[in-house]
Amino acid sequence: MGEAQSERRRYPRVNVGGRTRGRVNAVHDVSLLDISLGGALIEHAQVVQPGIAFDLVLTLVGKKLKLRCRAVRSVVSRPEGQAKGGQKLIYRTGLEFLQPGAETRQVISDYIRSIIDDEQKGGANQPDVAGPLEQGRLQPERTPGKRSQRP
Repeated sequence: MGEAQSERRRYPRVNVGGRTRGRVNAVHDVSLLDISLGGALIEHAQVVQPGIAFDLVLTLVGKKLKLRCRAVRSVVSRPEGQAKGGQKLIYRTGLEFLQPGAETRQVISDYIRSIIDDEQKGGANQPDVAGPLEQGRLQPERTPGKRSQRP
C-alpha cells in the first residue's frame, strides 16, 4: 500500500497476515489480510465486482457479526497452482464497512486490540488470534424484484 493510500484512510489498518480464515457465500474460503474500524482486506479465489454491497458475516472474539459492506476495489493478486495441474487466480478485495453500529465497532476494536496484544507478547497466543473468523461469509445484497448478484 502506498503512502497516498494510507493517508486517505479514516482508520488505521491492522495486518493479520492471513492467519484468520472465513467463508464467502458459505462455500468459498477467504483470508482476512487486514482490518480496521472502517473496512477490511480479504483474499479469495472468486471474482468480486467493485461497488456491490454485501453482508459480511463473521465471528470475532467469540461474537457473531453481520456487517454491511461494499467492495471498494478488487484486483488479481497472484496465480496459484492447483493439485491437477492448472492455475487459478487469487484476488484481493478491499471492503468498506457501511455504518456499523456502536456494538459492532466495539467488537472489531476488541479484535484489533487482541491482535496488537498478541504481537506485543511475541505471538504467544496465535491460536486465539487465528480462530475468531470461523464462520465468516459474504452475502450479496438482495433487492426485491431483482436477481441477486453473486461475487
